Amino acid sequence: MDRSQRTDVVKTIGSVLEHYGIKGMRWGVRRDNPSGSSTPSSDDAKKTAEYKARVKAGGTKSLSTRELQDLVNRMNLEQQYNRSRPRTVGEQTRKFVTETLLNIGKQEAAKYASREIAKALAARS
Repeated sequence: MDRSQRTDVVKTIGSVLEHYGIKGMRWGVRRDNPSGSSTPSSDDAKKTAEYKARVKAGGTKSLSTRELQDLVNRMNLEQQYNRSRPRTVGEQTRKFVTETLLNIGKQEAAKYASREIAKALAARS
């Protein structure tokens, strides 16, 4: 392949390759908000996130009584909300599959244990 043919190949490859990502974005790193639209967090949610970070770094002793009370209250409210809202189809499916696999696993473990016990008893006799 002479020099002119190599330049033609490079020009052809250059016109075919395209970049569909975000320039400067690293592989495997996600953007904070992939949809591009931002939903602002409430002041309470921001404070709660700050309190959680402080507790993670220094334990509950790093918060005042009022701050700890606010954090616990917010977390309880979020739990109540999550329990009261209807489950999505994905959540229902995940729960069903998890429970089914757990039950099958328990059954198979019981079968295996009974076979091994039977073998041990047969070897004793």
